[in-house]
Order: sequence, then C-alpha cells, then structure tokens
Amino acid sequence: MVQPTILGKENIRHIVKDKNKCFCGYVYNSFPTIIKKDLKRIYFYPYEKIDCPVCKNVLIKQMHFISLPAESSPKQFSSLS
Repeated sequence: MVQPTILGKENIRHIVKDKNKCFCGYVYNSFPTIIKKDLKRIYFYPYEKIDCPVCKNVLIKQMHFISLPAESSPKQFSSLS
C-alpha cells in the first residue's frame, strides 16, 4: 500500500495528512494556497520507506481499525433485548 509522503527536515519521510500538515504535526506548507511547486514535493512510497515513527504509528492504527471484522465490534444495548 503506497502513501503520499513528503521529505521533511533531516531527511525524514512523513505521511501527508492534508494540504498543510503531516500526521505527526510537521507543517510542510504554511501558506493557505497550494501551488504546483508544493505538489511536486509529494511522492508516493510504500509503508516500509516511511521514517517518521509518529506517522507510521498513526497509519498502523488506521489500518488496524479498518481491518477489524464486523463481528468483533461490541454489540451495544445487548442487555436491553
């Protein structure tokens, strides 16, 4: 699975969250508008090539949450029926 990434300071690869920030809070674009130059800095890399531990943990948690089967989720109000 490939992720949109950006190379931050100190050559650490972060996962892009939105148009301004990464999942760990690193700001790669502080301007309100995006120009072509900003988009050219975003590259798609597989999960294994991501260096930022915070971004990697957020992605692991999201992947784990998505992969939970429907039967493992707790049933609400089961005592009322």
